[in-house]
Amino acid sequence: MNGTRRLAAALMAAVLGASGCATMRMAVPPALAAAPEWSVRPRNQWRPDGPLRVGPYEAHRIDRHGVRQRGGIVDALKGKTEYQQRYEFMLRDTAAAGDLWAVRCDNRDIERGFKLGSVELSLDDRTSLECSLQPPGEPDRAWTLRIVGADDGAPGGTLRREEVRYEIEGENPPGVQTDCCVPLGYVLRREGRVIGAVEQVNWGIVRVAPGIGRDEGSLLAAAAVALILQSKLIQES
Repeated sequence: MNGTRRLAAALMAAVLGASGCATMRMAVPPALAAAPEWSVRPRNQWRPDGPLRVGPYEAHRIDRHGVRQRGGIVDALKGKTEYQQRYEFMLRDTAAAGDLWAVRCDNRDIERGFKLGSVELSLDDRTSLECSLQPPGEPDRAWTLRIVGADDGAPGGTLRREEVRYEIEGENPPGVQTDCCVPLGYVLRREGRVIGAVEQVNWGIVRVAPGIGRDEGSLLAAAAVALILQSKLIQES
C-alpha cells in the first residue's frame, strides 16, 4: 500500500470506527453506570479532520501529518517494518472562548517477520502512542500520555504529570485476536478508582465519573480524543 492509500485508510478507520469493531460495544464499568455518555460527533462527517464535539468540549485544529515509513535497508533485510504518524489538536470548552489543552501525539506501528513462500509469518507486532497535553503556552504543566501494546495483547499505559498518575487499561474485542492492539476501548483509573472510559465505537463514546472537577474533566476529555484519533498504521495491502 503506498503512502496516499495508507493515509486514506487511516483516516477512514477514524470515520468508521476501530478496525471493524463498530458493531461491538464495550461493557460500561459499574462505577460509571450513572456517568453521562458523551458521544463524539464530527461537525462535518465528510471532514475526518474537522472539529469533534465531546460533551461540553470541542477538539479543533486537528492536524494529522502524513504517514511515514521509517528505517532503512538493514531494517528491511531484518524483516522490520515501522510506520509513524504525528497528529495534534486543541481542546476548548464550547461555552468559553479560550483553549484549555494543546495536544501533540506520536503514533507508531512496528512489525517484524519473514515470508516463507506465500505465507507471511509475524514475529513481533507492536504499537505505541506518546502524547504531550499542556495548557497552551504552559509547558511546565504538561502531562504525558503513553500507550503501548504488543502481539495480541490489549494496549495500555499511563497519563501522568510528576507524581500524579492515571492507569489506562485497554479492552480487546471478544474472541481470538489476529491483529495487534486494536481495542474496543480503554478504562482510566486513579489510585485504583475508575474515573473514566473511552469506547472506540463509531466516532467514540467518552464517560467521566460524576463529581469530577472541570480541570480534571477537560484533561480526561483531551486524553480521550488523543486515544480515539490513534489509527492503525500498518494495513494489509
